[in-house]
Formats: sequence, C-alpha cells, structure tokens
Amino acid sequence: MVAKASPCYVTYLKNSVDKIVNFFESNAAVNQKIALEIAVAVQITIDEVKRSAQQQVNKALKDHARFFLDLDIAAPKITIPTEFSPDSFHSTKLFLDLGNLIIRTQSLIPITHNDRRSALLPNSPVTFPGRQP
Repeated sequence: MVAKASPCYVTYLKNSVDKIVNFFESNAAVNQKIALEIAVAVQITIDEVKRSAQQQVNKALKDHARFFLDLDIAAPKITIPTEFSPDSFHSTKLFLDLGNLIIRTQSLIPITHNDRRSALLPNSPVTFPGRQP
C-alpha cells in the first residue's frame, strides 16, 4: 500500500490574522457558535478520512496475505513575510519547511522487485493532496 500526503502551503499574514481575531472577539456569542460549527466540520472530515483509510487497509489485508507499506507524508510549509528588505526594494520572506516523514517496510526475507511491486497494491493508492498557493 502506498500513501502520500502532499504538503499544505500556508502564508502567515499577521495583520490579516489580527483583523480576523478582532472580528470574532467583537461578538462572543457568534464566536462560540462559529467555533462549534468549525469543530463539528473538522471532526466530520477527520472521521471520513479515518473511515476511508480503515476501509482501504481492511481491503488490503483481506486481498493479500502479505503487503508492504510505503508512507510519504509531507509536513506543512509555512511562508512568513518579514519587515526586512536588504536593498530597500525587495521584501523578504521566511520559509519554514517542516520536513517529510518517509516510512518503508523492509522484508527480512529476500524478495524480488516484482514481488514488492505486487505487494504495494498499485491499484489502490491512498492519497491526501495538499494545496499550493
């Protein structure tokens, strides 16, 4: 089974975040209602992803006595604009790449490349795409 998660690209704009926070702080009742709606929506999304992943793993276990697991999960990449301009014309940005997690199954028994490919279940990849700005 192969699972890849593309990175999520985030641009942090402090002024925009401050305006959003101020807007929601202005009315506590609206803030609590929106927070509850967001929490419910996030939980539903998480439950759907968990259910889908569980179904695919169960299918893989049912269809194959032995399989390999390759995970390639990219962490978020965050861009933070700065006030620093080295030439007084071009602004700079701080880019944080929070890395990549790769997990690959290793077999203790020698296997051929074709055995590994068939055990990877190429017909049912699990993919969680990210978005780039």
